[in-house]
Amino acid sequence: MRAARLLLVPLLLAGGLVAACGEPDDCEGMDELPRDSAGATVMLADVSASARSGGQGPDYAEAFGPYLQKAIERGDLVSIGSFDGTSSTVRWETQDQPTRSTAKRRENQEADRRAYGRCLAKAARRAADQPAATDRTDIQGALGVAARATPEAKVHTVVIATDGLSNTGCLDLTSQPAAGDQRWIDDLVAACPRRPEWPTALAGKNLIMVGVGQPADSEQPPATGSVEFLRQLWLRVCTTARALSCDISTAPVDRRTGTGGDRPDPAVSFVEGVGGPPVTDRLVTLSSEELFDVDSAELRSGVAERLQPMIQTILDSTPGSVAVVGHTDTRAGHAHNQDLSERRAARVAAVLTAAGVPGVTSRGRGERDARCTQERLPGGAWNEPCLQRDRRVDVVVQTTKG
Repeated sequence: MRAARLLLVPLLLAGGLVAACGEPDDCEGMDELPRDSAGATVMLADVSASARSGGQGPDYAEAFGPYLQKAIERGDLVSIGSFDGTSSTVRWETQDQPTRSTAKRRENQEADRRAYGRCLAKAARRAADQPAATDRTDIQGALGVAARATPEAKVHTVVIATDGLSNTGCLDLTSQPAAGDQRWIDDLVAACPRRPEWPTALAGKNLIMVGVGQPADSEQPPATGSVEFLRQLWLRVCTTARALSCDISTAPVDRRTGTGGDRPDPAVSFVEGVGGPPVTDRLVTLSSEELFDVDSAELRSGVAERLQPMIQTILDSTPGSVAVVGHTDTRAGHAHNQDLSERRAARVAAVLTAAGVPGVTSRGRGERDARCTQERLPGGAWNEPCLQRDRRVDVVVQTTKG
């Protein structure tokens, strides 16, 4: 009897210690999960001063939530980190974390996914709360690092949470007093791809940017036209880098009190009275080069699978109607371009409809909505970076209200 009492005491003490430690670790066992996923989701949060110092700022950890949930449902390898003024300041909270449950029963799989979500949400919070290491914001550098992560993944989704106010490198919005002028985007996108730091690794990836044009309270809020300028700038960067899909969101994200103590960023001044009205619908631009072979309307092998993260984002936005619009550059004849744009739009629309997206229509615009303003270079050669923005398929989503 005495021996039993002695045994009971350490058991009670151990039980007290377990209770004091709280709930079981949600991350326990995740490192032992299989790493053979075909998909990867990489998330980077902008921790520079313009995005969070002083008062209220965008809550990027919360903004990551829906994308994190979908990544876990797909069983992606997940990487989460932060960045500020140079690619060397990217700091990972977790890299290539497996999320595919090995449980046999459905209810156990769901319980595992909930635990993985809680674990990775904490990593997202730690990333978003990192102190800035510099007084700059290098979004181009962050894009390159994120796109190079997990190179073996067949389906790759990059999610960048940022206000879009880049102030270093080739995409430095403080380098000249022309930020906000649409012509400046043309000059920028013509010059920057020749620089070694250009994010070439984005080719074939799905890019999502959230919080663009929504800085912290400490910054002067951009005017409506300036917000649209930022959306167009990053859309052009994305399409010129040949990303498979480009979803640049200027919608407000939830806000929280900043962590403070950040180094001040150089201010971005916008030209007044320029820039168009904001796009209220969700606009996703797809690269024709990544979707189709030259002069073809047949999707390349594997493209439908790689578009699934983009399709899921559309479904999550509660779409009321979805218009798929094909575009071409001005080379070849008008009738040929019109026919090609129609067939390409119809092919993408068929993929969306098969995936359950409601209300999908398609149409072609041929060369009528050309964005390229200089088709040829001074020597007479075709200006490929300029023409590339005309070879696209736009997906315009009208969301349901209320």
